[in-house]
Parts: sequence; structure tokens; C-alpha cells
Amino acid sequence: MAYVVEDTLLDNLVAQEAGFITRHYKERGKIPAPRLPGFQIYDQQHPPPADLLAALPEGSNRTEWFSDSQRHFHLRRLELDNGRSLILAAEVSNLLAVTPMSGRLVWLLVAALAATSFLSLWAAHRLTCRTVQPLLTLADEVQKRHPESHQSAVTFSAVDAPDEIGFLARTLQTTFYRLQQALQRETEFTRDISHELRTNLAIARNALAVAPSSGLSVQDTQLLQRTMQEMENTVSALLALARSESTTLETFDLRALLEKRLLARTAQLEKRECELVFEVPTALAVLGNPTLAALLIDNLVDNALYHAAPLKLSITSDGQTVQFANPIAEPVDTMRSFLRSEKGPTSTGLGQGLFLVDRILDALGWQRRIDCKEEPNSFCITIVPRPATE
Repeated sequence: MAYVVEDTLLDNLVAQEAGFITRHYKERGKIPAPRLPGFQIYDQQHPPPADLLAALPEGSNRTEWFSDSQRHFHLRRLELDNGRSLILAAEVSNLLAVTPMSGRLVWLLVAALAATSFLSLWAAHRLTCRTVQPLLTLADEVQKRHPESHQSAVTFSAVDAPDEIGFLARTLQTTFYRLQQALQRETEFTRDISHELRTNLAIARNALAVAPSSGLSVQDTQLLQRTMQEMENTVSALLALARSESTTLETFDLRALLEKRLLARTAQLEKRECELVFEVPTALAVLGNPTLAALLIDNLVDNALYHAAPLKLSITSDGQTVQFANPIAEPVDTMRSFLRSEKGPTSTGLGQGLFLVDRILDALGWQRRIDCKEEPNSFCITIVPRPATE
């Protein structure tokens, strides 16, 4: 805008001087000398310099011209009455006010832009801190609270805030409280049901100990003992899966655990004259929960004891997986065997053993494969534990 005003003023000044020269020539018949310093008239007697003449070609009446010496000219062609043509050259370099200050104006604009940007960034930072800081504080408070802790009621510092942060804090506080209550009820239920079920199972087992004197046949006694064993295994597995401690993972030696669980079954293996093949590397470190892994081994060994025909159990390992294999009397649908309450037509069990195997594997984060295609009259399950290096 300043450039436009300055250029308009200079153009008006040149126009006034051109009007004076034209009137003076019309009235007196001769060309007057310019009244203002820096103004000069060129005609045929006093021709203009070539570069000035090139800046105002024929057919052009006015223009601006910057010479090589950085001088600024306003050029105006004047047509007089007798066909005479003049060129009025106004050297206005000394009259310019804005152009010499252009460099300083640029720096002023740069400084103003930098100051405005700094103020904008500072204001944005302050606004962001005021907006985000309550969220960061709330996130830190939530991170420090564990939903399974039995501490006092959860409280957050932003619950009284009359904005969206306060609403979020109140919602989280209510959710944490309900979650703590649900976990407390689950813990109490697991403890109570464990006591009640184990007490009744112990009473039933004691009653079976005196079963021969009560008139029960040996076959009936064995059937009841087997059923009681399955019930105890099922209750132990379900209670272990229900406890939060079962989600804790650690590194342990699976071979040592296999030996320990097989030694606990020595009496049953010898009583049933079960042939055992055990080929596992000296050390087999895995990642999991030892309690759940022990229940997994117990269920797989018991499954072989009850369903192998003839009685034979092979436990082998290639260093990364462990395979449990036993012969069976007739082919079975191995995929359906892992469904809930699924059992064979001649089975007298509860139909929960292999279903619990799948649940325990899921809790451990381990995988399984069924490898029975090459030997249709055998049941082979390959366990793929998580390596200790995870």
C-alpha cells in the first residue's frame, strides 16, 4: 500500500509539471525550463540518452525506469499543438521515501512474524499444557492403581472437575470400584467353593476306603474310586484356572516337572501294569505356570491310564515339543474329544479331561497338535510350550 501511495504522489507531481509545460508552450510558444529540480526536457535539439529513449518507445506516453546507476525516473511523452513531441524525465530518487526503507521494512516484517509465531507457539503450549496435563495426571493415577489390589476405594484427583476430564475420572472410578467388587466376590467364591468341594470329596474318599466291608463289589469300588479321582482332578483344574495366581508365568524345567508328576503316579502305573516310555532331554526350560503345567500333565497321564489299550504311555521330546502317545482299541474322532462333556460310548468318566487340557493350554499360552494320522489306532497329542527365551 505504501508503494502505491508513493507512486501515485510522484505521478501526480510529474503530471502537474507536464501540464505547466503544455500550457506555457500554448500561451507563449516556447518551452519553459522545468520548475522542479531533477526534471529535464528532451526534444530533437536535446535528444535523450539511448537507454532512456529505449525505456519509452514510440507509442508509449508514460513509464517508470530504473537506470543502471540505480536512479529512478518517471518518463512522460508530451505532444504539443504543432506536432512537436517532448519527453519529460523526472529523476525522483531523492523524493522516494518507501523504497530506501524496503530492506528495513522487510526485517521489520520478519521480526513481527517471528514475534507473532513465538507468541502463538507459547500460547499453544500453555493451552496444550492446561488441556493435556489433567489427562496425564489421570493416566498416571490409573497406571499406579492395580484393579486386583484390595486397597481402599479408588479415588482420582479430577473427579470434581466440571468438564469432560471430570466425567472420565468419575466413570473410571466407578468402573474400578465395580471391578474390585467383582474380583473380591470371585476370590471369596473360589475360596469357599474350594473348601466345600474338597471337604465333600475327602468324606467320599474316606467312605470308599471302607467300601469292601459295606458289601460293594471290587468292580464297583474301582469304578467309584476312578470317578472320585476324575472329580478331584477336575475340581483342582477348575479352581486353578479360576485363581488369579495361575496367570503368573515363570521359567521352569519341564522335564523335572514331568518326572515329579510321574513319580506321583507310580502306584497307579504299577498297579495297572502300564508300560512307560520316557525320552525327554536332560533339561527342557519353558515359560509357563508350574501349577497349571502339573495339572496338564496329570490330565494327559490319567487319560492314557483310563483309555490306553493295551496299557502303554510314551512321553517323548525333540527339545522343543513334548508328545504324549498311547495305543487305543479303536479309532476316535480326535477333534471332538476336546469338546465339553464329550466321551466315548464305553467311557465311564465325566468327559471333561481333554476339554480341561485345552483350557489349561489356553491359560498357559501353549499350543497343541494332534498327530494320529500315521497310526490310526493311537492317540498322539503334541504339546508346544512357550520357550524360556521369550
